[in-house]
Amino acid sequence: AQIAARAVAPVLIQGESGTGKSYLAYTIHCEGNRANKPFSEINCHAIPQEHMMREILGYDDPGGVSQPSQFEIAHQGTLVFSHIESLPLKVQEALLYVIERGYVTRFGSTYPMPVDVRIIGITSNNLEQAVAAGDFISQLYYRFGVFSFRLPPLRERREDIPLLIRRLLDIIAAKYG
Repeated sequence: AQIAARAVAPVLIQGESGTGKSYLAYTIHCEGNRANKPFSEINCHAIPQEHMMREILGYDDPGGVSQPSQFEIAHQGTLVFSHIESLPLKVQEALLYVIERGYVTRFGSTYPMPVDVRIIGITSNNLEQAVAAGDFISQLYYRFGVFSFRLPPLRERREDIPLLIRRLLDIIAAKYG
């Protein structure tokens, strides 16, 4: 994870719910050279599919209403796609395009905007199976292949329990004195 933090390639973090995937994503952000830049997380499962493309790519409305893309919001920082398996195929294609090209074009605009964003995907699902089923684009999956982590559940890491208890006690002590 420390090596991944210093690199620029996308990161994939897989594991069951509650294994600390978001915490690892934030730690990678904080340990890298983007630590003082924006950190933004999108819950892909919570956004309705019909709004996903506009939410991620942003839009320019002829009436003067604009919404920046999530890439623009996280520019020079880290953008996390939580539940990345929930992205519709068209949005996966758009994400792959932005990763490969380094720019985003808002809906309603003809001007590409350069973006420099570290991308981290988080999932509880097996993306290899999603690729095999045709539910996840293989090229996007392989983009995440450089830095791919599987976080085992706590029941498989019993030696971490004292560390976790100590950390929680420190947080509680700091909060309540």
